[in-house]
Amino acid sequence: MNMDDIDKQLYEELEKDARVTISVLSAKVGLSMPAVSERIKKMRNDGFIHAFTVVPGDKLMENCPIKVEMLIKLKSLEDHEKFESYLAQHEHISWYSATVGRFDYVVHIRVKNTNQLGDVIRDMTHQAVVADLESLMMMEEKFSGLSKILIS
Repeated sequence: MNMDDIDKQLYEELEKDARVTISVLSAKVGLSMPAVSERIKKMRNDGFIHAFTVVPGDKLMENCPIKVEMLIKLKSLEDHEKFESYLAQHEHISWYSATVGRFDYVVHIRVKNTNQLGDVIRDMTHQAVVADLESLMMMEEKFSGLSKILIS
């Protein structure tokens, strides 16, 4: 399935607010509510939409205001499974991704204060599989609307 202009418009509206009602979407794209529901169902079944989810808001993020990206180099490529198991269980890691290049992983960390950050860095440094790491403090996040790139 390719996305036509109506699918793209529906996607953009859902990206703005995944809780928007079918009736509002119907009015915006000029199709009946059942037709809109079917299009959304098809986009999800075809893999254009992965999930309708909650993204933590600023108020909730105030509990962990410090954001750090950590670049991790493993000692050996065979250590990926062991390291990912560690990452999945760590309470301060909000997401991670394997990478290609000088480092093997980028890890996003959220903490309450610099003392907690120090604890996380020390813990990460002491993992037997970690060869090197570099930390980057994130000052401000900006989002530009990924759909403009993906569905153009």
